[in-house]
Formats: sequence, C-alpha cells, structure tokens
Amino acid sequence: MVEQNILQFYQANETAENEENETLNYIFEIGETIKNYTIERLITQKKFVEIYLAKAKTTAQLVVIKVMRYDKIFPPKLAAEIAYFKQEFDMMRQLSHPNICAFVDYYSDEYLTFGVMEYIEGEDTRKHLKKQENTLSQRLHLFKQMVKSVAHLHEKGLTHGDLHASNFMISEQNEVKLIDFGFTHHVEALEHELEIEGGTMAYLPPECVNPNSFEITSQRVNFRGEVYQLGVIAYILLYEVRPFRGLTWLQLCENIKTKKPSFQPSTPKGEIIPDFILNLVQTAMNRQPDLRFANAVEILNNWA
Repeated sequence: MVEQNILQFYQANETAENEENETLNYIFEIGETIKNYTIERLITQKKFVEIYLAKAKTTAQLVVIKVMRYDKIFPPKLAAEIAYFKQEFDMMRQLSHPNICAFVDYYSDEYLTFGVMEYIEGEDTRKHLKKQENTLSQRLHLFKQMVKSVAHLHEKGLTHGDLHASNFMISEQNEVKLIDFGFTHHVEALEHELEIEGGTMAYLPPECVNPNSFEITSQRVNFRGEVYQLGVIAYILLYEVRPFRGLTWLQLCENIKTKKPSFQPSTPKGEIIPDFILNLVQTAMNRQPDLRFANAVEILNNWA
C-alpha cells in the first residue's frame, strides 16, 4: 500500500510537471507576424484558446487576437468547436455600439482559426470598483452605459447570455465596454440549437436557478432575465455587495428564490440614492419576470 501511494505521488507530480510544461508551448511567438497582425505579448492561455495583444500592420492599431488551440481539441470534435468559436465573432459582427467591444477580423483554415477584436485598455468592473473611489454620480454613469450596451443587443433580438460585472470593462476615462459574446444567441433560437448555456450563479434570476441540480441554469435567460441581471449589477454598484450570498449552491438558490434584497436609501458612503434609481433597480430585480421591464430599452425609457 505504501509503495502504491508513493507511485501515485510521483505519477501525480509527473502529470503536474507535464501540464506545467505544456503551458509553455505557445501558438505564437512575440514579434511573429500572422496575416496582418504582429504579436506583442500573450495576455492569457486557457485550455482551448490563447489570447494575445497584437498590432495591425496597416493601421498600427492595437487589437486582441483570440486563437483556438487545435492540439487540445479531440479531432472528431474540431469542426463543431470551430463552428461554436466562430459563432462568437458572427454575433460581434452584428453589433456596432460605443459601449460594446468591436469586431475587427476573423480567419480560419485547416491549420489555424482566430478572431480579432478591439483592444480595451482598462479593467473589469469588480477590479475597477476596488481601485477607484467613484462617486454615486459616476457609478450611475457607468451603469447607464452598461444598460445602453445591452439595449443595443435587445433591439437586435439578441441576448448576451452571460451578464455579470466582470464582463463589463471600464477604461481610465470611465467608458464602459461589454465583452465576451460566447453565449450570445437570438431569442428565437430553438432549444436544440442551444447546446451550451452561460450564466454566473450569483447573477441568475430566480426563474433560472435550479436548487435540485448542480447545473447552473434550469432554463435559458431571456430579455427579462437579463434585465434582472442588470439590476444585480446596479445593486453592486450602489451598495458594494451582492444582493444574495450563500455558502452552498442550495443556499444561494434558496436566497435568490425567496429572499428580498435590502434597498437602503443611501450608499455605504452616505450618498442619497435618487428615488427613481431605487424604483428602477427594484423593478428590474422583481422576482416575478412579468413585473420587470420587458428589456433593457425599457430601462432607458424609464431613466429620469
């Protein structure tokens, strides 16, 4: 038994070392030119994709390149994975809004598939709030930009599919950009077409949580569901905490389904929150979907 445990220990260490070495095998090298782009640096490496900062040769514009790692994908599934990867950029191609990360380019052949998007110099909402002492007025300005970006999708019949604070980037000039369209789909898409669902647990509306399963969602999020998620983000901007917490998935689900969040008249710093904002966020977060705004456009229409 002792010898078996020792063998397992060394096998585990060898596996960890192999995995660590694999992370050093990057698709592109710094300074390498791919099509119209020169690689500046690696931003992050994930299991199936790598993300690089690059510069367009013709315009000198900084861009982000997201490239598939063919070597990590089971060959029979490669075509399906490429189709799913392409869907994100097909969705981005339909969007044109100052508060949405812009599509730049897409390329695919038998050896390489990558998408190119706007480079956003900033940080996500959570990191921004930890570093910046924004006034209530500034936070409301951020939130309104977030709503505008989602309203643009809803006007086109699209849902983002994974709305949460970290999917909004904020620049040093307090400009908001919505990112990550991997779960974006048309609201009229059939159930069998939606093989992959998105959703971040603490932001899910009550009708989409399933306490009896570890699946993230029991049904896909529609316009009213994304209105709820915007309400959760607004709550975080106002009070610097999430409206619902839970030590376990079951506890979080029950709190989302049954608890009523506390809406204080002022922020933790003592700033008085306008009544219309309180009413707007409470309406967005109503547990009954039919009592929420129908979509993000309605939120803007009710903004005093």
